Amino acid sequence: LDTSAVLQRAEVLNELKYNTANGKLIVSYPEAIAEKVVDQQVLAANTLEINLAEKISIETINEFLYDFDFERVDFVYEAGQFAIRGGIVDIFSYSNELPYRIEFFGDEVDSIRTFDIESQLSIKSIKKLQIIPNIEHKLLNETRQGFLEYISSNTVVFTKNTTAFLDATDKLQEKASEAY
Repeated sequence: LDTSAVLQRAEVLNELKYNTANGKLIVSYPEAIAEKVVDQQVLAANTLEINLAEKISIETINEFLYDFDFERVDFVYEAGQFAIRGGIVDIFSYSNELPYRIEFFGDEVDSIRTFDIESQLSIKSIKKLQIIPNIEHKLLNETRQGFLEYISSNTVVFTKNTTAFLDATDKLQEKASEAY
């Protein structure tokens, strides 16, 4: 499993699903576009959203992370890890290139920040976050859809070499038909 590739895919799917306000530019290649990804409804149902000032227990977060095979460590340094120290939870989600630090006051979320893994210093305060599990997780693989189904119908798609792109996707379709 290539954690960085999973992280990049999850970031893109998260942006397309939850951050629709601004235009996006996605640069990719035929094999990635043709690849089936986790269904939008399945992704939404298995995403944990945490908001500032929300009441949620650390145990609830812990259970969610264990259910999706996040690894509990002393200090997070890569996607799929989390750490709990008293009223502080560090989570390296698959949906962001930086980990999150959530501070609690009792069961209330007191602050949410991204932080640098080397220095452990805060980078940016945020009001909410989405914890997306590994999109390659076995529980999420049951329902898949085409990547292009994530984008809206008014999306503009540019291709450099349309014939080569279509040939590559046709070959991938043939391989998939033979395999299944």
